Order: sequence, then structure tokens, then C-alpha cells
Amino acid sequence: MKRKIKKAHLLALPFIFFIQFIGLLTEIYQQKGLWHSLNFMARVLPKTISDVDILLNKDSVFPVSLNDPYWSRLLYLNYKYEPEIDRIFSSIQNLEFDVFDCGANHGYWSLLFSSELLGGHSVVSLESNPLVYSKLVKNISLNNRKNITALGLAISDKNKDIYFHIDKNHADSRIVTERTDNSILVKSESLSSIINTYKKTKNVLIKLDIEGAELDALNSLDESQIDSTFIIYEDHGRDDDSMVTDFILNKLRMSVFYVTKKQVLPIEKAIDLKAIKTNKKLGYNLVAFRKTSTIGLEFKRNLC
Repeated sequence: MKRKIKKAHLLALPFIFFIQFIGLLTEIYQQKGLWHSLNFMARVLPKTISDVDILLNKDSVFPVSLNDPYWSRLLYLNYKYEPEIDRIFSSIQNLEFDVFDCGANHGYWSLLFSSELLGGHSVVSLESNPLVYSKLVKNISLNNRKNITALGLAISDKNKDIYFHIDKNHADSRIVTERTDNSILVKSESLSSIINTYKKTKNVLIKLDIEGAELDALNSLDESQIDSTFIIYEDHGRDDDSMVTDFILNKLRMSVFYVTKKQVLPIEKAIDLKAIKTNKKLGYNLVAFRKTSTIGLEFKRNLC
């Protein structure tokens, strides 16, 4: 289903039209310049204008602030947000599995994963940034989504307190090893213990978007968890060594595939990603699983 605008204040309409115009203008350049235009708009926009409610599908409402250029891109209704993940999920949605959305942000994917239209999966949404977490909780409540459990936790290799750096651009907020001027102390739990506590079915899908903490999170998984898990993760363009992929291939002994809107490419070695990761500002979506994963077998059957 194509996104639709459900509700917008009258004062927001000129800015929505501006987004439509800029989105159309930048579409031929693969939306290059869209974020910068919206960031400029956010600087001059009155902060009193209320959020715009978007329908992601028939039963999922997602409020978007015009002051947030990361999410206001969705108001250009032709904008494709992480189309690779949409393709991956469409290939496996009919299976029964639990979703652990690690780095859930405002809950975009949590709402879709849990929606009746896409299988009504049980979702655990994890977000370590307290400000973003409060927005996540509001969005879950707005949709009356009883099959989502929200946890305001960071993910690590064990239960402990860690420093979390909060950036004005929430995409740059991250776990840090030492205290900074903009860091706070947050609680963390191991991914393994979270799965053991909240898992309801035998199959697990982990969506991992916790830049800087992936290795600790994955290192906590035990062999039985790895066998039944399907991981969607991001390997960032600025990591020349593709350390997360290297860890998954060699330590976890999982098969890895790079997914685009049109292709699914097997990755045998981390160095294979050098030719793919050409933009240091982007994250590249991949999946990982063992041959024992029911979700992985369904993914291969439908996409490979």
C-alpha cells in the first residue's frame, strides 16, 4: 500500500506542498538534495506546527514532524524508505516469528512488522535514546498496538550501565566508551537475555540498527539462538573493513546476502563489500542466517 497523509494542520499544508515539489525535483537524482532541502526548511519552520499523520498501511499511523528532516522525507509520498527491508520482509511475512527491532527509533518498522496486514507479528522494540524512546511509546499507543513491547534499553554483551551520546541529528546518536559532554548513562542488557525473556515462537527475526554496538550484541547470542535467527543488519559505508560482516561470517558462521531493490548477492568474504560500499555516508542492508533458519530458507526460496 502506498503511504497516504491522514491528517495535517492547515498551517502545515504549504510546507507539505514544498516537500512534494522538492521530492519531485530530486527524484531523477535519486533524491539527492532532498534531505538538505528539508533540513533548511526545518530551520525556518515554526516549531508550533503540529505533526502530520501518515498512513503507512491501513492500520498503521505514523506521525511525522516537519522539523525532522530524517522523517519528513516520508511526506514525499513517492519516497522509498529502506526499500530493501520492505523487499526482505515481504518475502517472509507469512511465517510465524518474533521480531526484535533493535534501534527502533520512532517505530516505523515495528508498526509495520506488527500490523495485521503484514502478519501481526509479536515485536520487541528497543530504543536507547530517551527522547526518541518517548516518541516510540507514543506511536505504539496511538496505534493501540498490543503486540509491541517497548523497552528503553541499550543493547550490549551483558547487563550493565553504558554511556550514550545524544546528537541533534538522531541518526548520529550512539553508544560511546567514555563520557562526553552530550552523553548520558543508560541501562543495557544483552541481546541474548532479551530474546530469552520475550521470545514466543521458535523463529526470531532481529533487525539491527545500533551503530557501534553490533559486535557486542551479536557476541551475546548462544548457538541455539543463532541457529533459529534471521538477522537484518546494516554495514556502514565508512567501515572499510566491514567488521560486522566479518564477525557474522567467521565468528557466527552465518551466510550473508546483500539485498537491493532488484538483486540478492551472496557475500562470501567481508572484502567482497568493498566494491558495493561506494558511499561512506550510507548504510548497506544485508541479511544473515544459518541453513537451520526457517526464515532464511523462506527468504532463499522467494528471493534467491
